Amino acid sequence: MALSGLVEEENVEAVLGAKIEEGSARIVYAYDGENSLVIKKGKYPPYISNFTEWIIWSQIAETERAAIFGACYALSRTGLYLIMERLDSLQDTDAMIGAPVWTTDSKRSAQGRNAANIIKIRDYGTVALSRVL
Repeated sequence: MALSGLVEEENVEAVLGAKIEEGSARIVYAYDGENSLVIKKGKYPPYISNFTEWIIWSQIAETERAAIFGACYALSRTGLYLIMERLDSLQDTDAMIGAPVWTTDSKRSAQGRNAANIIKIRDYGTVALSRVL
């Protein structure tokens, strides 16, 4: 069974799989035993991107907006690790979806395709709250 909610780092490290890719603030790993999930490991404390995605997901999870965002399932207590829905890189032929104005990462790599071939936002760890406040 996959980890969920707030978890201890050692529990996440026990399921840390192979490295998938690396960005400027995080490294993405496979989740051993759960092909539909990934683990995002923050590179630099205080791991704001992981906390931000966790907070945003907790606010939109029960709304229709959740359909366009990768789901978050667990966060380590320090924020070092975030367990999230696996969204593989878009193909060259894939069209990007419209993102909310408050998301700041408009790169193609910020979106991905899940196992059901649904395109979603997979990197929403940096936001511009001034655009909505």
